[in-house]
Amino acid sequence: MVLAYIIKSERANRHERYTIALTADNNHFGAIADLERWGLIMKHPDCDDFHRVFIAASELVEEDVSPELSALFGSLYTGLDPFYQAIMRIVYLADGFSSAGGLNAKQIYRLLRTRMMDEVRIVGEDEFYRAVRRRVQNLAPQRIWSDPEKGRNGFIQPISC
Repeated sequence: MVLAYIIKSERANRHERYTIALTADNNHFGAIADLERWGLIMKHPDCDDFHRVFIAASELVEEDVSPELSALFGSLYTGLDPFYQAIMRIVYLADGFSSAGGLNAKQIYRLLRTRMMDEVRIVGEDEFYRAVRRRVQNLAPQRIWSDPEKGRNGFIQPISC
């Protein structure tokens, strides 16, 4: 919960919507110490001992994985429309942190819905979900991602031409 708070706080801070601090008063020091020991958070380099500010590990807050996908798939990725690219970014990010074995269209929809609120408002929830589901089905036959036994964690594998 504390790690999610720190990541959410960093995203809000980027938009100058600064959030409250974690302090001894709200009993999170134990969780903060564990997260710091595990390397999931670290003290901001500009903070002092009296005003500690923590940031999440960069791997956890990475959102633009387009360079990695371009390196893996080349023009197969860069030639896709932005909606397909957004789906692939979600799948790739999940691949790096999940041991569950894959995302289905409903999970991808839920993750994309928060990132593409304008599109959801324009077309509506149901149509947006159907659009995600169609695109996921379209990507599968092109082997953009593979069977669970074949990919990194089962999500994406490079395509051999």
